[in-house]
Amino acid sequence: MVTRSKYQCRNVTGSLFNKGVFKQVVGVVMSGEAGKTLVQRSLLLLFCAFAVIYCSLFFSQVLPNNPGIRRADIWGVLLDQVLLTDNSGTAAETVQNDASSLTSQNASFASRLLQRQKVIGSSLLLLFFAWGCGRAIERALLQGRSGLLWSERLVIQFGTGLSLLSLATLFAGLAGKLSPAMILLPAGLIAIVAAVYGRKSAGNQRQADDGLPPVVPLSFWLRVVLTSGAVIYGSYLLTGAMSPPTDFDVREYHLQGPKEWFLDGRIHYLRHNVYTSFPFHTEMLSLAGMVISGDWWTGAISGKLVLGTFSLLTSLCVYSIARRHAGLVPAILSTLIHLTTPWTMRIALIAYAEGALTFYLALTVMLCLIKEDGIDAVGARYRWLFLIGLMAGSAMACKYTGLVNVILPCVLLLCWRVVRIAVEGPPDVQRLRLSRIVRQLMVLGTGILVTVGPWLARNFADTANPVFPLAYSVFGGPEWSTDVDVRWKAAHGPSERDVWQIPRHAMDAAVRNDWTSPLLFAFLLPSLVMCRHSKTLTTIWLLVLWQFGIWWGFTHRIDRFWIPVIPLLSVTAGWAWHASETRIWRRSCITIIAVCTVFNLRLCTLPLVGFHAGLMDFEAARQIPIRSDFRFLNERLPKDSHVLMVGEAQVFDANFQVTYNTVFDDNIFEEWTRSDAPSFGEHGVTHVMVNWFEVLRYRVPGSYGYCEYVQPSRFEKLVEDGWLSEPMVLMSRPVDSFSTQELELMRSWAGYDSINISGQINGIMLYEVIR
Repeated sequence: MVTRSKYQCRNVTGSLFNKGVFKQVVGVVMSGEAGKTLVQRSLLLLFCAFAVIYCSLFFSQVLPNNPGIRRADIWGVLLDQVLLTDNSGTAAETVQNDASSLTSQNASFASRLLQRQKVIGSSLLLLFFAWGCGRAIERALLQGRSGLLWSERLVIQFGTGLSLLSLATLFAGLAGKLSPAMILLPAGLIAIVAAVYGRKSAGNQRQADDGLPPVVPLSFWLRVVLTSGAVIYGSYLLTGAMSPPTDFDVREYHLQGPKEWFLDGRIHYLRHNVYTSFPFHTEMLSLAGMVISGDWWTGAISGKLVLGTFSLLTSLCVYSIARRHAGLVPAILSTLIHLTTPWTMRIALIAYAEGALTFYLALTVMLCLIKEDGIDAVGARYRWLFLIGLMAGSAMACKYTGLVNVILPCVLLLCWRVVRIAVEGPPDVQRLRLSRIVRQLMVLGTGILVTVGPWLARNFADTANPVFPLAYSVFGGPEWSTDVDVRWKAAHGPSERDVWQIPRHAMDAAVRNDWTSPLLFAFLLPSLVMCRHSKTLTTIWLLVLWQFGIWWGFTHRIDRFWIPVIPLLSVTAGWAWHASETRIWRRSCITIIAVCTVFNLRLCTLPLVGFHAGLMDFEAARQIPIRSDFRFLNERLPKDSHVLMVGEAQVFDANFQVTYNTVFDDNIFEEWTRSDAPSFGEHGVTHVMVNWFEVLRYRVPGSYGYCEYVQPSRFEKLVEDGWLSEPMVLMSRPVDSFSTQELELMRSWAGYDSINISGQINGIMLYEVIR
């Protein structure tokens, strides 16, 4: 009889049932001659059939965000390229043309790379100082006795270093001292201390492979292929991270907030942009890039490149979790699955906070899953808990949802571990263990407060609410109101909580989402079955269910809010390698993974995933996302112009001074025009631009809502009274391009006829301030 390994979980079906005839029939080991039984073959067939049926369903879907394209069209593109055939006249032609529109411009590799040397240099400088700072913290807390893998040490170093670099930028900005020295000096000093302190702890190293699954030897050529593939794909991802921002949220606040602070030379409360009151861990890295570069545009792209590294670091966390608990081959497969998931590429192209949030979730889970017996002494355990707290707090410092995504499950997991050990131990140990629960939670909480506390304190000082704009009913505050709070909750919460709709929502995330990977769920069945043999795998699946519950029950279910669960699903998928040692299962796994990886890689090179500028001319790439109206204003307006934006908050591309407000902030246009004498001149405003398209988008039923004071008749009156000039139309659309609902809504506006000229809706108009 073959003994079941605690890492490889070979006896999957042997413990499914443990009584009666079931034990006699299926209580066999899945290897050797026993694996040839009918029951074992049937179970393997079920695993393979599930994967094939799921993948078939997956590839038959139409992309929800690109309704003219099916996933089968992308396969058509692949076949055309392999067979050198033409498939014109189909939806695949659109995909093919989109793919070639950018790659045709990627000539002259060296010259285009030199155009980005300042971006790359600034990013490398930030990453180097973050690594040095993180290395110091890692050595101080672990003192070389934790027996960690190289990959585990590296993600800890970058995780702590980037978090503290972000905090250093925050403190420098709050003090009005935004300079390279004030941002990098703290990290440099800590790195120097680490170099000295590291010599003392160097002799305390433990073997990193103690207690790890046995290493499966890989051939030299396989290592070359895997390494080369990772380097090439990672380089493609990072060049994409240097693409100009295209997403609305990024250009409204993720980069616009740091831009305003950089231009002002300090961090201060922006009452016209409520989103800048969120915890801004990742945005501080963009601000640091601006300070190092001395330019807001170059620095923004440097920050995006730094944020792109979070995707690679998350893949390294996935490798670390799987390598420690499942073995080398599952680790390689899990990393491949995560790295080639289109969401991983997309989140690197777009400077969303979810990229860093996902990394800190994966890092915190990695730390929590390392058993306490890997820590030598009680003091080391407390330092380990403090480190976990630092990482969990960093997740919340990226986004408020880190509280429920990371901190709460982390606390529950650690409490369960302490209680379980206490209950299972002898009475004296029980009393000792139970007495430590409070102390351990205090240590964990201290670490959390170190990284997220400054953001809460900053909000409290600005708004009297540490989690502004959330929890208004608890904290109140003068910067918010009940009416706005109701609108906010309606816009940022689920529209319904019908439990009967859960399967549909799960299918939306697992099958119909544009940028998910079939590999995340293709091995769901064997992975769930293997939970019977691995407490670690069970814990990971419980965390997956927790994340899905949070996504379903507390958010407005935007697809990108599902991103933090992808590393966990990647680990569960790679773990399925151990469902059986039979040749048929292993070959089936490799075949499915290879086929789906080819599809994912091709999809990741298409604009469907996001704007990947590659190595286009840098200035030409910069102009592509800029709307024609902003491009016109950048070129035509005098340099000293000051434009009041009405309805428009996506102002990152403006090269002139702007005043604006987001949809949830007090309307500045209303404040300045309520009196008989508008106060444009008092605030130095030279022009007013109104975007009726955005006003319409906000006012459509089910959207955020928009200030009713803003009507076309208001602008007519200001023109008649001589405050504003006749408008210049910057953008218009035919009436028949709007839906019936949109037209009815616009017709209800006072002065609608002034924006409907000869069947054209003048949606974006510019007025000059006369007096």
